[in-house]
Amino acid sequence: MGIKQQSPATLILLSIITCGIYYIIWGFRITKELNGFAGREIVPGWVPVVGIFIAPVEMYFFNSAFEELSSEKGFAYSSKFVLWLVTLFCFGIGHYIYMGQTQAQMNDLADMQGNSAPFTQY
Repeated sequence: MGIKQQSPATLILLSIITCGIYYIIWGFRITKELNGFAGREIVPGWVPVVGIFIAPVEMYFFNSAFEELSSEKGFAYSSKFVLWLVTLFCFGIGHYIYMGQTQAQMNDLADMQGNSAPFTQY
């Protein structure tokens, strides 16, 4: 299964419009796509469930997965975990920054895989 590209702005807008329901669906999709890209379970399947209630857990696992994959697959990634936490707890917009940056990184991985199809609309 390849990684599906999606516009980060559309992702954030859908999450706001659906009162967070799309955020939950997106978490499961990203987990599945990251594990598929890695060829193993790099993000445990329970992470999106816990992330619904404790967002920093999900942020930590996705950030760690990107760091691990960057060293294995040879793409550039610098940790954004502290930024996500600060914006989450201080400004309340951390979810949106996290979602946008994570989806942008996934789009880069899709390009690496050769999935240069236009953004997927859900």
